[in-house]
Amino acid sequence: MTIVFKFPPLSQYNKFFDLALPVLIGIVVDVVVNQEDSIIDRLGVKDVYGQFLILSLLTVITWI
Repeated sequence: MTIVFKFPPLSQYNKFFDLALPVLIGIVVDVVVNQEDSIIDRLGVKDVYGQFLILSLLTVITWI
């Protein structure tokens, strides 16, 4: 496989992970402000501690 075909997916992954952190920060602010009515609460996680646990795991995955 030539270099030309390898770089476009890497560029897309890079852009995705660059944008993931601001989105996660926005979701954290949503959890702090709305607590029981946040975006993650609508997905089924009712406990605020559980919501922060999910967000911290997603942040770790993004940074690794």
